[in-house]
Amino acid sequence: MNTRFDGQLWIGAFGVTLEVKEMETGHLLNTVKMLLQKPARVQAMLVADIENATFAEPQAWTANRKEDIRKVSVHNITSLSAEELVEYVKGTTLFNTMLAELEARGVNTENIMQLYTMDEAFRN
Repeated sequence: MNTRFDGQLWIGAFGVTLEVKEMETGHLLNTVKMLLQKPARVQAMLVADIENATFAEPQAWTANRKEDIRKVSVHNITSLSAEELVEYVKGTTLFNTMLAELEARGVNTENIMQLYTMDEAFRN
């Protein structure tokens, strides 16, 4: 099942879709920071994507094939820890497209990744 994180478009407020290259640098930086520091927000986006998805096969595979794919998927996502959500985001097409675009604009992405991670550690 695909979510917004599998593509190269950012779905912003009110469902507005933007190509990553069209986003301002400040917006990209804030989005990357949010994705790293707000795993609960990432989880909510994933749940929304699942609930709004259409499926050709309406059931997830299980031994008895009685479970709804949305419920199984939502359960799986809401079972992830904050650390697992951050690791998931870091490996997605969308996140890596954002980092590549920032690098193309001269941003030191290695440093911002460290800063955003340290920011979170200092708040705890």
